[in-house]
Amino acid sequence: MQVLAFVIFLFIAFTAGIVIVIRSFFLLVKEYKEKKLDRVLKKGVATILIGIILTLLPTASFLLIRYSNSIGERNYVDTGTLIVWDPGQTSFHYKGEKYEEINLNLGNKDTVYWKESFQADRKIIFNIMSEISLIDRIFNVNEKENVYLVTNSTGFPIYSSYNLFTSEKHRLKVEAYYNDLNHYDFWLLPDGDENNRNISINRSEYGQLLTIANRKKTKKINLKNSSESFELYSISKDKVIEISGPCLIKYGDKWYMEGMTTDFDDDDLDLLTSVIELPNHITEKLNKRHGKTI
Repeated sequence: MQVLAFVIFLFIAFTAGIVIVIRSFFLLVKEYKEKKLDRVLKKGVATILIGIILTLLPTASFLLIRYSNSIGERNYVDTGTLIVWDPGQTSFHYKGEKYEEINLNLGNKDTVYWKESFQADRKIIFNIMSEISLIDRIFNVNEKENVYLVTNSTGFPIYSSYNLFTSEKHRLKVEAYYNDLNHYDFWLLPDGDENNRNISINRSEYGQLLTIANRKKTKKINLKNSSESFELYSISKDKVIEISGPCLIKYGDKWYMEGMTTDFDDDDLDLLTSVIELPNHITEKLNKRHGKTI
């Protein structure tokens, strides 16, 4: 609706400018013939300039929008094979087979989320685009994207666009593979730094922390008084999927699992977050973590 309103505005401004220029031109000719030169210079020329500006502004805006839309994806490569998204843009058909979006269930969505890691080898196989409207065509909207084939360990093809996709007949098997935490490595990242993977944890300990993350947070602490923090992090062994979890925070001599939201305290300008205290055996391992597997 907003796009349509903008198109109408550009059209009205352009039309008004053309009408003003044409009308002013004929008036100038008339007044020139009547030798009213003062009015020609003072009124007629100024009116024509206004009309020209009204014409040029929407024209320049239109051309600029068309140019910017023509650029498309930064690394777009024309493969010569272009397909169209299915309605809803969660699936597509390629070589007679339907490919659907991969959905994983790796824990409470409020505390754990997953994404494509982009560390696995990938290569561009084909291009994809959405159905576009008449207005999109007028403004030269370029919805074309690269689609990549991702090297993986499931035994089935996985394609990457804005998300990961696999064939309809294999999707449940692919999802089962990546829902199995035995196919992942796990770390605690100091301050969420993905390049610092010195502190690994095992599958059992990661599972314990996920269980704790899903519990109701029973206490609030002030984040600015915490001394250390680690992000719960894992990546599939084939480098396709990353899982990010909540943070572990050291507050005093205790370790806590952080909630995913914080509250701003207007009274003392502090950031408060809901947490749950970690069991003693995990706290002990965290305190012995330096350069070791906890």
